[in-house]
Amino acid sequence: MSKLIPSIIAAAFLLTACNISTANLTDVMSCTNAPDILCEEDISIFATDTPEIYVTAILNNAPEGTLTTFSWRYITDDFHIDSITLESLETTTTLQSSLNMPDEGWPVGEYEVVLSINTDNSEPVHKKFSVK
Repeated sequence: MSKLIPSIIAAAFLLTACNISTANLTDVMSCTNAPDILCEEDISIFATDTPEIYVTAILNNAPEGTLTTFSWRYITDDFHIDSITLESLETTTTLQSSLNMPDEGWPVGEYEVVLSINTDNSEPVHKKFSVK
């Protein structure tokens, strides 16, 4: 029994030291407007004069205070555009991030938004779209 106690203590320490969660993202979509917070349909090609591009998702099984980062990238020139981190208020939360059209219009090319939950076991979700 005395040999089992250090193993239990070590396991408890590892579980509390890591930020392990069942939080996950579903329904990740891009669109031109998201009137009810979520995109109604997924769009993968946008025009250079699209006023605003949205990326939305549902964060599931996340305790209140879970952080999710949206990192916007212009893949064609390997350029980081912007990032925003959102905090969940409930176990299931709808998330939305958007960018307004640049003054000169959207550059033609490939884009990506990487959604990352701040847990040790969460894989980032990559949402790609094009501007033509």
